[in-house]
Amino acid sequence: MASRVAVTMRSRLRQVVARLRGEYYRVRLGWFSSGRIQIGHGLRAFGPLEVRGPGRVVVGDHVTICRDPFHTEKVRLRLLGGGDAEIRIGDGVTLCGSQIAARKRVRVEAGAWVEDGLILDSDFHEARGGSGAGDRNSAPAESAGTLATDPAAAEDIVIGEQAVVGTGALVLRGAMVAKGSIVRPGSVVVRTAT
Repeated sequence: MASRVAVTMRSRLRQVVARLRGEYYRVRLGWFSSGRIQIGHGLRAFGPLEVRGPGRVVVGDHVTICRDPFHTEKVRLRLLGGGDAEIRIGDGVTLCGSQIAARKRVRVEAGAWVEDGLILDSDFHEARGGSGAGDRNSAPAESAGTLATDPAAAEDIVIGEQAVVGTGALVLRGAMVAKGSIVRPGSVVVRTAT
């Protein structure tokens, strides 16, 4: 009986610490970001959260942040497209060790669960012209539209409501994970997953 009480007390203490850490992130990131980062109420942070880069991050209410299952990776939200990049996390979303990098726009809708996945809305490298694939000295392509580093080369990503993205899954630019879909661990999503 005493061990059951100790386990219950530890569990409650973890919940309280997670809520306090969530409130700390909400105040700290909101205060120092000049309004470009908005975090809703009830954030529970069981692990670290890292937000970097110019752009806008909107996190809904009652979101849960936790480390990956092996406790090695923190949740990372990276904005790489200048001031126009945007990451939107809906209400009740759970992110465990997830990494989201946006050059344009990534949206994770309400109730979704992203488990140690990688979500990229761009290739994040330059397409180069030149004589061959191995030509390192070739100049960048003339047309800015052919550069993957150009925000126009990025495509929006949407993770639908109640969708689950499994461990090690890779969601690439232009992909849409439909409402209630399950992306199996280790999968690569390049278009629409239903």
